[in-house]
Amino acid sequence: MLCKIGEIEVWRIMEIHAPFLPPETLYPTAGPDVGAIIEDLAPGSICPKTKRLILPVQGYLLKTAHHVILVDACVGNDKTVPGTPDWHKRSDNRFLAALTAAGVTPEEVDYVLC
Repeated sequence: MLCKIGEIEVWRIMEIHAPFLPPETLYPTAGPDVGAIIEDLAPGSICPKTKRLILPVQGYLLKTAHHVILVDACVGNDKTVPGTPDWHKRSDNRFLAALTAAGVTPEEVDYVLC
């Protein structure tokens, strides 16, 4: 469990934590040294091999007394993303395994927000 807000349990359901885009693409007006600035502020945030910003893509599971709500990052398996090898045609079960680790099956989810 990530945290608890009142009686609501909040679970982080990790999809992937990997290099995403070059920092200059995400922050086009920040200047050419934006990657170095990010790395200075948050060491390990830039992949040394690809120079891309490492970001988590995740969903959140909210467990209330009456409902189970999945706030999903909408990435999932089988996406065609040739420019991002870690995401291209993924076929792992990481998301479902994280859901199971939170004690929930897909059938138990009452609402999904994308």
